[in-house]
Amino acid sequence: HQSIPFIFVSGFKDQNTLNAISKTKNDGFILKDQPLSFLKEWIRYLLTPPDRRPNIPPVEKSDAVYKRTRDESYHRRR
Repeated sequence: HQSIPFIFVSGFKDQNTLNAISKTKNDGFILKDQPLSFLKEWIRYLLTPPDRRPNIPPVEKSDAVYKRTRDESYHRRR
């Protein structure tokens, strides 16, 4: 079971949480307020064989980017 990837998902990003997860074996950390597409990026990244994955894992984007994207998506659907 040691080869199964683990993504830590939390609603908190305070120093206590970051210290706690730094002591565990995890492959990624995602805040609960991130869109589902970000979780899917992480899953694709972790399912890609290590020798073929990008050197940098998926990066959390700012709220402003997501709000704009949500608004644009909403307008595209109408």
